[in-house]
Amino acid sequence: MDSVHALPMYNQLKRYVQEVMLKEKPEILAKELAVEVNIPLGEAIVMLEELRNPTIPTAQSREKSSNRTLLDFES
Repeated sequence: MDSVHALPMYNQLKRYVQEVMLKEKPEILAKELAVEVNIPLGEAIVMLEELRNPTIPTAQSREKSSNRTLLDFES
């Protein structure tokens, strides 16, 4: 997943897919998305999973939690 998030246009394309493509065709398959926007299948799978399951942590939220130390977890 991290390699997909590192792609330069990932965030812009994800926003386009969310705001345009999923509204037109909410049940689009990853294969269809990959062909329509000319991206690798793996990128399409990650993107659709994140958009359909917003509870999946993104790279930014994982990065924020990884900056914590053991003292942050102390009760």
